[in-house]
Amino acid sequence: MDRASCACMHFTVCKETIYSHFSDPLASYLLITTNAGIQQSFVESKGKSQFLYNSNTLAVAVDFLFNGSKTIVFWSDINTDQINAGEVVAGRLENVRSVVMGGLESVEGLAVDWVTCNLYWVESRHQEIEVSRCDGSMRASVVGDVRHPRGLALDPRVGFLFWTDWDDKNPRIERSYLDGSSRKVIVKVEEYSNLPKSLPNGITLDYAVHRVYWIDAGSGSIHTVKYDGSGHQSILHLSKFAKPFSMDVFGDYFYWTDITFSSIFKAHRFSLNASQEVVLRSNNSLYQAAIVHPSRHPTYNATNYCAYKNGFCSHLCVLGNGQPLCMCPYGLQLGLDKRTCEAHGPLIIYATKDTNVVYFALASDPSQWIYPPMKLHAAAFALTYDSRNEVLYWIEGRAIKKHVLKTYTTEIFAEFGSLVKLTALSFDCLSGNLYVGNSVQLNSEIRSQISVCATGGRYCSNLIWDSVRHVSGLAVDAINRLIFWMERERAAADQDLMTVKAAHLNGSVSWTLHTWNSPKNVPVKGLDVNPLQEEVCWSDANKGALMCASYQTTGNFSEVLLSGGGSQGHVVFAASGKKLLYSLGNGSIYSMTHSSRDIPHLVWNSTQPLSYMKLASADDFPEHLVSRHPCQQLPEPCNGICLPQEGSHTCLPLGGSDTLLVFLQNHRTVVYPVGSDPTVPPLLLQAQFSEMPLDSIHVLPTEEAVIFSSRERLYRARIDGYDVTPMAVLNNTRVTALAADASSGLLYRAVYSSQGARIESFYLNGSGVSVLVDTNLHRVNALVVHPFRRLLFWSDAGEWPRIERFDLETKERQTIVHDELIQVSDLTLDLERDLVYWCDLGTARIERARLDGTRRTSIVLNKGLNRHYSPVSVAVFQSVLFWIDSTYSGGSLVMLVRNRHPQISTWSRYLGPNMSHLQLYNRHMLSYLNESSNAYGSNLNPIMSCRGFCFNGGTCLAVDDSPGGPTCQCTSNFTGPRCQFYAAYIYNPPFSDEEPADVKIIVIPVAVLLSAFLLMLVVAWVKRRRAWQSTAVSLSSEEANPALAARMIDNQYETSFSDNVLLMATNLAFEDMEPAPGNSNTLNGLESLPRKPLKTAMMGSWLQSV
Repeated sequence: MDRASCACMHFTVCKETIYSHFSDPLASYLLITTNAGIQQSFVESKGKSQFLYNSNTLAVAVDFLFNGSKTIVFWSDINTDQINAGEVVAGRLENVRSVVMGGLESVEGLAVDWVTCNLYWVESRHQEIEVSRCDGSMRASVVGDVRHPRGLALDPRVGFLFWTDWDDKNPRIERSYLDGSSRKVIVKVEEYSNLPKSLPNGITLDYAVHRVYWIDAGSGSIHTVKYDGSGHQSILHLSKFAKPFSMDVFGDYFYWTDITFSSIFKAHRFSLNASQEVVLRSNNSLYQAAIVHPSRHPTYNATNYCAYKNGFCSHLCVLGNGQPLCMCPYGLQLGLDKRTCEAHGPLIIYATKDTNVVYFALASDPSQWIYPPMKLHAAAFALTYDSRNEVLYWIEGRAIKKHVLKTYTTEIFAEFGSLVKLTALSFDCLSGNLYVGNSVQLNSEIRSQISVCATGGRYCSNLIWDSVRHVSGLAVDAINRLIFWMERERAAADQDLMTVKAAHLNGSVSWTLHTWNSPKNVPVKGLDVNPLQEEVCWSDANKGALMCASYQTTGNFSEVLLSGGGSQGHVVFAASGKKLLYSLGNGSIYSMTHSSRDIPHLVWNSTQPLSYMKLASADDFPEHLVSRHPCQQLPEPCNGICLPQEGSHTCLPLGGSDTLLVFLQNHRTVVYPVGSDPTVPPLLLQAQFSEMPLDSIHVLPTEEAVIFSSRERLYRARIDGYDVTPMAVLNNTRVTALAADASSGLLYRAVYSSQGARIESFYLNGSGVSVLVDTNLHRVNALVVHPFRRLLFWSDAGEWPRIERFDLETKERQTIVHDELIQVSDLTLDLERDLVYWCDLGTARIERARLDGTRRTSIVLNKGLNRHYSPVSVAVFQSVLFWIDSTYSGGSLVMLVRNRHPQISTWSRYLGPNMSHLQLYNRHMLSYLNESSNAYGSNLNPIMSCRGFCFNGGTCLAVDDSPGGPTCQCTSNFTGPRCQFYAAYIYNPPFSDEEPADVKIIVIPVAVLLSAFLLMLVVAWVKRRRAWQSTAVSLSSEEANPALAARMIDNQYETSFSDNVLLMATNLAFEDMEPAPGNSNTLNGLESLPRKPLKTAMMGSWLQSV
């Protein structure tokens, strides 16, 4: 072996030989990263070690810094994706803290610049080297487009940064200045290896003689070269089973870790193929071992050019080439003076297809990364970018995720249930809305639609669903306020029909732009808009071409064949103004002028094919456009989704309607808006909420929230499933019913356990539990509270079924109904008219009575040849009665309009028998409750104010002398006396084997040898039931209502929903059959609730205007 020159540093002692030196071993120790923490082992400790930091951390890379008398240790934690720091104090790490968080996935190399106190690290998955100050601030990108970086070392005295790269095609060692400039390859590792696979792993420096050492995990060897790559020497060959990970030098020895043997070895570095000695064995996995000694961070001949005025840099100063070099943290770029950082210019955002990494680079120089790259899951697709707030959104399975570039944080924006399939995504930067293409399974049918979500409050609503096929692409033109989507459907055995459509951002006025046939399953994607050219473009991989269509149906259609090599089976592109960028599958990005035939020029040469590309700039949305946008200058906040329209905006509430119906189907929650279109799909619910099996649910009338119970736990959530929060844990107890008191803010629950049933009150946070009733109860099926009368009602399913009332003020308990009850499954209250409604599964009736049980009346009877009702749950909303039926039409949702000629409509069929807990939410409930609470017992003016009377853009027409109050002139999309709208849909979540099916159909087996005694009992029971029905007085009886005896309009023996919508505007002159509660009220001491003309009764809101 040739002799190597040797120079001695401070803290070292020179031997007589001219090529070796050593350091004092008593003052040095090894810092060792393991899968259980960080260990310390003194060099001469003969295999002994101790934990400096013992935790569940997976520490991989490590380095240190002498700060006065303190020794600060930095290490990367793969489990938490953080870089941490701590101080060595008396054999322990104290003051442990995270210094770099977010945007990290696999930090495998770490080095500290001990002169300027800057921290460098290798992010292997993101293929990048980054830097920050030692406190984690001023984080910036040093070197990008590194194929597989592993080890890292630096010498701040000369300003050099070295790293190893496992690149399959060219494993190498590279060098640059500490700002990433002057990058060059100094070693091509395969030139010094006799094996086909070289893996340069650990790397370290000999600062005295300016040499680089690296250890090759592929060939199991140690090599060295000078800083410039010359003077190569092969030092040592290891065992063929060895898998070395890292190495360091100290004195005359190498130290390296081996993953195979979980050990640390050392060998004399100036003896050719010296013997190897085990320094430490461990039961833990050992990764990096770094020598802590002043000689490993030499300060002689080191000048800190950044010490004076931060090197005249505005932000981050690093060393290089004997001078200060300026760098800019993420989000900024270096100005022309090379000293000052300024706002970055237009970005190009692109994602690699094979590695699923997204890069954010300058459009003028794609090699300069403005934000750290991020790794996506393999299932991620449909990326869309918010250029104003610098947020990236994408679809991953059933979830929509977001990544905030400024904070390096990734989170789930929304995650939907198992019956929802997300297909496309696009963002409106001016309105802040996210448009989502999705498909929902409704029974055996797959329904496609476009939904819209406000990113601020995370409100979602269905927007476009009429005649929508599978949505394979979405694009939004925020400037011209248009949305475009691509539909795909099977037209023939080997052909797909492709259609590009457009509509306004509020979902109105849709039209078709272009239709064509495409070979089956051939990718046609990349839908994007060019507002300047007013055209929408997409790529056709079958032709290797770009197709563009004008916004107008009569506009021109163009086709541009793309050139530049690569596979034409994979095309991505991005258009902005007159500039068009594209890639044809080989990773190379080309640029051309829009609508020109010029030869495209190469912008960036990447070796990986791309799956996404986007040009983004703050100049895309000038200030004058932003200031004039309807959703940017709102007179008052929009508690919902702001949708721009010509000259104004529409504030779409949660779910798209003021009124929502909620019920349980197969113990899963179903929520849908009450609207004018019977084909509207269901509301998209969050997965945690929609897939949780529930025992009971109740809508909070004063909030957009529900409380619900699942097994032995009580929860609260927003009505669409956001923010599911546990409220209470009930050990060995199930909640059977829930109710809320809007006036006092108390909640009530009926529980059932082995000790029996009881009714309790509690506060919204789950505290303050108080038992109200715990005697003479069997099982409470339904619970409801009258907030003004301070009365609590429930149904008891004991041996003698009954409906009871409890006075919350006097604590008086009273049974109000007990005759002719079999199984009361639900209760509800008409607060305006002081009536209690219930449905009985045994008698198949819906009945009502006064609050004291008098004036009992049947509303719905199981009567007639074609009526097979079995009502399960009921809800009342002014002049409309809703109920869910477990047997009629295979399980259905039914509506009855109460007037002189009641009309019954079935909205949804084939829902199955297992339904319960129908609830109604109206966003104006709070205003109504507040007004009714303040004015209870007073006489209100029968003429309602026009303020907030009409909904959904309707015009209010107030006539002072009209006995019916104001009227509404509705827009084309809505109907009803107050432009409220009704909806119907079919929703069929799958059954679970763990869920029992409620059998609500009484099957009477007919036996051949049936005794005469049993026949007599059956006949007697039938006669008694008919007697009950004949004596009942019902709004739905044929005697009181001849309309019910008439033949129904459709084939289902009932009026269709659309017919009822037409009838609502003319048949709401409801003449009450009950006397108004007042002085003649049989409930002594109770005052009447203020009335309003029911001719003006609306079905979408309450009395109070908004």
